[in-house]
Amino acid sequence: MDPISISLAAIALATALKDIVETANAIQDAFSKYPQSYKSAQKLAKSILVTVEQLKEIYEEKKAVIDGKSSLKRALDDLHGEMKHVYEECMRLLPPVSIRKRDKFKIAFYSFWRRKEVERSITGLNEDVIECISRFNTLATVRTETHVVEIYESLVSNARIEARVEGIHRDITWNSHTYDQGIGHRSATPAHLFTFAGSSSMPMTWIPDSIPTHKLSKAYLRREIGRIDMSILLDPVLRWLQSSPDDLDLPSFSWQLGMPVESDVTLHQDAVISAFRIQSLLKKSPSNDVLLYIVCTTSYLVDRLQQLEMFEDALLIESMVNCFWRDLTRQFQSQSFSIHHAESLTNLAISFSDTGNQLRVQSTAEEAIIISQSLMQIEPDAKLRTRYNVLLARNMIMYARWESDSGGALQLVTRAGYQLWKAFGSDQLSVMDISHLSPGNWMTLGFTKLFQHDITDEDYFTCASCLLDIAAVQLNHCNGIQSNSSAKLSLEIVNYLLHKFPDSEQIQDLTRSVLAHLSKPAIRSLNSLCENREYTQQNTALLRKLVQLRPQKYAISLAYALRSEWEILMDLRKSEEAEIVYQEMSSLGHLVATPPHLSMNIPSKIEGDYFLMVAHSHYRIRRFADAITASRNAIAQYSALEFINPECSREHHICTLVLLCESLNATGQYEAAILEGLKAFNIIDQYIPVSKLEKVQSHQENILYEILRALRAWSDTKAVAYAKTVNIIDRLRRIFSSRNVESPWISMDDAGIYVQQIRERGWIKEAVRYFQELRPNWRQIFGPLDTTTLAPGYRFCLNEISKLLGDIGYTDTKRTQ
Repeated sequence: MDPISISLAAIALATALKDIVETANAIQDAFSKYPQSYKSAQKLAKSILVTVEQLKEIYEEKKAVIDGKSSLKRALDDLHGEMKHVYEECMRLLPPVSIRKRDKFKIAFYSFWRRKEVERSITGLNEDVIECISRFNTLATVRTETHVVEIYESLVSNARIEARVEGIHRDITWNSHTYDQGIGHRSATPAHLFTFAGSSSMPMTWIPDSIPTHKLSKAYLRREIGRIDMSILLDPVLRWLQSSPDDLDLPSFSWQLGMPVESDVTLHQDAVISAFRIQSLLKKSPSNDVLLYIVCTTSYLVDRLQQLEMFEDALLIESMVNCFWRDLTRQFQSQSFSIHHAESLTNLAISFSDTGNQLRVQSTAEEAIIISQSLMQIEPDAKLRTRYNVLLARNMIMYARWESDSGGALQLVTRAGYQLWKAFGSDQLSVMDISHLSPGNWMTLGFTKLFQHDITDEDYFTCASCLLDIAAVQLNHCNGIQSNSSAKLSLEIVNYLLHKFPDSEQIQDLTRSVLAHLSKPAIRSLNSLCENREYTQQNTALLRKLVQLRPQKYAISLAYALRSEWEILMDLRKSEEAEIVYQEMSSLGHLVATPPHLSMNIPSKIEGDYFLMVAHSHYRIRRFADAITASRNAIAQYSALEFINPECSREHHICTLVLLCESLNATGQYEAAILEGLKAFNIIDQYIPVSKLEKVQSHQENILYEILRALRAWSDTKAVAYAKTVNIIDRLRRIFSSRNVESPWISMDDAGIYVQQIRERGWIKEAVRYFQELRPNWRQIFGPLDTTTLAPGYRFCLNEISKLLGDIGYTDTKRTQ
């Protein structure tokens, strides 16, 4: 180990320990009263932090590179071992996540029982660490050399040294509890987190026996991101620019085009280092290089956060960057500031899209379009004109993705395609020429002939990404032919890039997205079976490779790709091959499951979504028993997640319960189907606010349909009692009173079925009241039904009315009919 690495090892070890202790303290703050052992842990943390600060001061004051003599190396090795030991002991003392208030008593009791053991351990550790660091400090301070390197500056600016720090830090943080994708767990108390009962959809909950490392890492990363404040940079930059003779010139950046697939652990490490670097750069005096580094690092940090699916945190960074460039643009009416402002707005719109904020997406994209159009009028040079055209295209596409009006959306993506052509298109072909070329002509001509000769790989990637987004908008607005054409051109481009960069995650991810688009049923119908099979086989082969490196991200995409391949093989009448593919799709659960620790199972939304997809697949091919099993697995995950976080979305849980009702009805388990339907109604009534009921309206109708279907087939006397518990009459009344009924013929027919059931069980007065209220609404909503598809259901209901009136003594039933 060279001297710089030895020095950095000490800093990295101390920093890692400080990070873990601070994270532990943040978790402990959730408790109103600390047990004694936690107070002792806090004292240890405070003591170690003091020694860490002393160690850093030595480096900053002496500015010396430490030599690699054996005595110093032994001291460093001792320090390394003691730090790791303290780290593991501290992690053992971390309090578990509090689920219920009474759990705090259990935690306090457990800590009280072990307090003497903990205090003895902490005292010994504290003395060992202080002695080790003191011995190291003594050896370090007496050795200096003429070549001085400031360690802190190296951590900020030297990528080679940062790579070493990453490796050392990763060895410490994920050293002995590593799973395939780098997610480990630290033991805390000997108990269980979740144990799922066999047929129940609700978990049994105990004190958690460990805290997942990836949650600690994410919490720490969020804390460091929260410490970034770009507003402190504005005033110094304004003063610097006023005295600077030259205009600020910062190029645009593209990241990771040729970088291989990285694990979640590496992504977390990169994000933490980037957050540290930004905090450091914000404290420096402004200069062209400093601003360049800040722009680079924030862009890189956002890329890492998006890959980790930390979209809210990425949005926070993008908002700060946008505010910075907006304020600079207001102070200095500069073209360079304006283009950076437009680019920051584009990135901000993408972040709003990732978080599902439709209104902010469109307003932000519209602002970026206005700025880009105004910049185009300044007659810029060719390179700037290309940047403006790309900005216009990206923001038009972003706006169109959230546009509900089909005409407006298709017009926007057409204009976006025109802007792309102006940016990258060949001078030898006009826009009209390219619009008449079919995919077959591209193969003959060579798609590279469509573009300028000096186009870069980054430009190709941008163009392919925009074409895929255009294809998605076209398909969403029923323009399948153009969508197919756009996606095929995008595929030609990404295949070209994939040949040049076979290991690039960005290119592989875009390729599988294009292939997934071409594998959609609406697009498959426009292509031959051979083409469809080629697309799905390429997609599954690519995803099998990606899922080995990042299973949590790509496992569900692989499952959907395998299902598409199975459907195509069935169309080709290759049932044996299809069955092999189907079995592979059904056996990916081990890839999406959160790694267990001891006897603990941690709930996962990814796992729930996977089992929901598998349940749908089983149901579609009438494998109802398998669909029931998969549905129950998904429900177990969703219910456990909701128990931990009552604010999380419940729509997937409701959807799974509907599917379970359908599967149970199909197997004749009518009472079980009704009970699952009651659970779904209970979730809707308790947790879905009135403002969001419209989103689950179709689910309510499907649940009613399945319950009524079970009532019709089930002759047990408990059937009506079940129906009354969820107020089926009131629910049907609300559905019929709405003019937005998606399947009125189903609802009307089942209304008759329900009344038939309650009439046969003697609920005459209730049935009559129900029909008297609903009959006028039917005529008002559905109009004359004699010649429509609704007629059979309507006549059935009228027939039930006549029977009811006959039951109460009204004999002129013909007049009613």
